[in-house]
Amino acid sequence: MRRCMPIPIVLALAVLTAGTAAVTYATLAPASVVREPDGARIEIARRFYESVDAMLQTGDSSDLERIVPPDFIDRVGPAGAGRDDLIRSIRDLRSRFPTARLTVDGLYGTTDGVVALLSVAGVDSDDILGIEASGGMATWAPVETLRIAGSQVLERRRVTPACVQAASFFAARLTPPPASASATDRAPVLSVRLDRVTIEPGAAISGAGVSAMLVYVEVGSVEATVDGEAVLFRAGERGLDGATVPSGKERLLAARDTLAVPVRAWHRLRATGSDPATVLIAKLGAAAFPEVIAADQLDRAVTAVDVASPGVAGITLVDVHPDVAAGTDPVFVECGRVTLAPGTFVTGIGTRSLTVVIVERGTLTAERGGLRQFFEAGTALIALSGDGAILRNTDTEPVSLLVLTV
Repeated sequence: MRRCMPIPIVLALAVLTAGTAAVTYATLAPASVVREPDGARIEIARRFYESVDAMLQTGDSSDLERIVPPDFIDRVGPAGAGRDDLIRSIRDLRSRFPTARLTVDGLYGTTDGVVALLSVAGVDSDDILGIEASGGMATWAPVETLRIAGSQVLERRRVTPACVQAASFFAARLTPPPASASATDRAPVLSVRLDRVTIEPGAAISGAGVSAMLVYVEVGSVEATVDGEAVLFRAGERGLDGATVPSGKERLLAARDTLAVPVRAWHRLRATGSDPATVLIAKLGAAAFPEVIAADQLDRAVTAVDVASPGVAGITLVDVHPDVAAGTDPVFVECGRVTLAPGTFVTGIGTRSLTVVIVERGTLTAERGGLRQFFEAGTALIALSGDGAILRNTDTEPVSLLVLTV
């Protein structure tokens, strides 16, 4: 039987992090912070599940009938199921499993209802309200939504989570540039930037920046030339060593290939083929002091290179100088995409020096110490070592995250 368990993000991506404590550095956009929701719909949902659990214990459906109207639609049950079918299924379950108990693990408001996270105990097999319940299952996974109007529950739907899906883009070591003395009394800090650049067929970008770079091809193909000792990581190949590319030697990068470019090495990336190429460019450098650079200038990803021919467009996804000392030793950099199905979550973003979580689609809920922050698409969460945030999808649609760790 499939389970959706709380998954550490380090296991989800096989490369991404786990920890405790609470150190939050910054976010790229203002995030609303609220405590656990206590609105009217949340209370109605709580009463609904309490009445179901009470009926499992006593067999009395009167409380449930006050919350569920006669025209209630139960889309968890068979087609056309309504209030009578729901009551009948609970009575049947009680007769077969007298010790069955339903517990609400979380309630989260939506525009017209509530997302409920549920668990059940005292059931050896079969379902409870259409929820997998074999063996008194784990306390996370079953998810359903309630549509609520006024003081009544009008409709119930089951959400079948696909759990947490993860895809690793790259995992490689980069040697940052030597950190020079800053204008302040403090030592220089790490600088991390991630750009997404689209290159039309035949167009190119070139330059020789002061940062070490990792170039990951998301879509299309790119001809890469580097005046320096680059390292090529082919898609699907395991390990952190890669293949050394002789200086000046052209290499064709296919989708999901990664190229590591050393500091100050001149390089050119030209799109080949008949379709545009899209690349992620991660840059590692040093800065004078901690700060987060606003990522709202669409052309910064293009103007950051020395030369960009017509047909090149890009956007800076994140540009952050965390309060992490810049060193000279190679730094382990990883990037990938994590997709959270409704009701799922990941933990453990605090064992790396820096974790950047960019929301590509949906709304991400981050929980720290009883507070909840919401991150919309296009914003990012920045976490330092020791951050114990739990990242949840409390919505009814999947949430897609681009995760970069250093």
